[in-house]
Amino acid sequence: MTLTIDFAYELEFTPKNIDRGQWFLTSENTLVFQLITKKGSSSYEMLKTAAQMFGKTLKYDSEGNIIENISHSIVSLEKDKLMLEYEKEYFQVYRKKK
Repeated sequence: MTLTIDFAYELEFTPKNIDRGQWFLTSENTLVFQLITKKGSSSYEMLKTAAQMFGKTLKYDSEGNIIENISHSIVSLEKDKLMLEYEKEYFQVYRKKK
């Protein structure tokens, strides 16, 4: 994961599967990743279909893009390490590259 000073982020799962969006804090201990999925993209159609299958409600912006705000609790933040609560009792640890 890359967090930039201008509040952008990239989260690389694989070289071909990278989430890009904005990050912000809603409190001292809550980090939110905002992902926008563009209307008309294959990901957009997949999300809409999955939401319908599972009875989930999606949020849209004024242009019809899907907006996802994914909140994580900050467990610890040090100079070179960030630990986020992923799920109850599961954590993601990110270390600063030198």
